[in-house]
Amino acid sequence: MRHATFLVLPACLALMAGATGCGDESLTRAEYVQRADAVCKSYNERQEKLGDPKSLKDIERLADETTPLAEEQLDKLRDLKAPDEIADDANAFRDLTAQQVSNIDDLVGAAKASDVKRIQSIVTSASKLDVQADAKAKAIGLKVCGKA
Repeated sequence: MRHATFLVLPACLALMAGATGCGDESLTRAEYVQRADAVCKSYNERQEKLGDPKSLKDIERLADETTPLAEEQLDKLRDLKAPDEIADDANAFRDLTAQQVSNIDDLVGAAKASDVKRIQSIVTSASKLDVQADAKAKAIGLKVCGKA
């Protein structure tokens, strides 16, 4: 996963646009890993283009621009049906990702209020969630997702 200086977000698992495997039919573990890693790669590339924050205004901008990317991928993640053998880890990863998306909104508010202590607290929380999400991603077998 790519870690921005002040904004730490997990790369999310998701289906690529137009990919099969939605609905009630679960993917094989290999299919799940392949599709998720492809999406994480795309997410990482898109987020890298946003740059790293150097000021409170940059943190606000980055969080605002990251929100739709993270929400889009979380929605796609919810559409991804993991095989039973990794379903618990995949669900945990998705839940941790949802918590990270929530942190983005908190970060925007803290940056708008120039609340540096709150920003630091959010980053600390996000970092802990990120470590947990990375562990779940690795347990699933992901190579791009879960890579610090």
